[in-house]
Amino acid sequence: ETYHLVMHRLQTRRLWLPGRITLKGILSPLQEQKMMEELRSLGVSNVRSALHPSQLLALIAVIVLWTLDPVIAKALLSLPLAIPPLDVTVTRLFIFFVACVCLAAVERFRRTSQLRRIPLKDPLLWLAGASLFGMALCTYLSLQELLPQQYVTLTYAGGAFFPVLRSFAGKKLGTKILLPLVTLALIIASPLTLFLFRPETPWQSLGLGMGAAIGFMILTVCTDEYKRRHRIQARLPDFFAVLSGIGFFLCICLMFWTGLPSLSPLQFSAVAGHTILFTTLPYFFFYKILTTKEWRRLVTYFAPGIILTLLGQVLLFGSIDLASLLPLIALYALTFGFYRKYTYTTLPE
Repeated sequence: ETYHLVMHRLQTRRLWLPGRITLKGILSPLQEQKMMEELRSLGVSNVRSALHPSQLLALIAVIVLWTLDPVIAKALLSLPLAIPPLDVTVTRLFIFFVACVCLAAVERFRRTSQLRRIPLKDPLLWLAGASLFGMALCTYLSLQELLPQQYVTLTYAGGAFFPVLRSFAGKKLGTKILLPLVTLALIIASPLTLFLFRPETPWQSLGLGMGAAIGFMILTVCTDEYKRRHRIQARLPDFFAVLSGIGFFLCICLMFWTGLPSLSPLQFSAVAGHTILFTTLPYFFFYKILTTKEWRRLVTYFAPGIILTLLGQVLLFGSIDLASLLPLIALYALTFGFYRKYTYTTLPE
């Protein structure tokens, strides 16, 4: 009876290896945890959960768009477009808000039943909106001086810091503590490596890059917790409309320091296209996946994205920073090993 509503979507396939069975379907995190516990009680061993093929395709799209995002953003800030970072921030949040409102309107028109409104009194919603604003502002200010590769190093280090640090809380790692300790040390050392090997890089840009990473992590955690509290999976477009509205409301004060009226149609179209393709679509896909998967299980899939960032940087700017390449690769490798070891569910033999 626990899985009565979803059993018609599950497919069972016996693999060529003896004793191996694959069960394919999409379950919520609670349903997945319940099934894991029941399989364990039945004596089933070596149980793993993976992404559904449709989720994997959506995640690949997210990885491609997000890893190319800093490259395209850097191009918007550089010649020949040379759009000021404040103008890009305000335009991005405005276009993102309009796109989310249109998406919510289309989804509401297609609904056959009326759903409840998004709860506005929860502080998590406002914290997530503030993080969306802060992340956008820090991103474009830091990319004025940083290469996309350096920005990715900072954002990945900042994004991985809190989950790795959280692994120490309430867990007895015992002799397995070496991997988290080394991973945590490398996360802290990565920004320092950029500063030591590139002393000409303004420390403000390094701090802004870390701020963008922390903003994304706060946004992800708050969104995940907000969805868990209020069960908004079916109201995700409405949630994005409200979230983007909060972010745009906070950036209105920046309009006094921008030159938006002087933007050419080409500049505005470039920012609008960048926002829709590299912000709106991947955000929607990513948080749609989060309705059935915990975000900590998705981190390892982003590791190959470094290749796209480097290729885009070389093609558009013809440069690569070897000083930050080694710590970035090491950081990806260690965090990949950490997440595989400590966040994936494997039942003992």
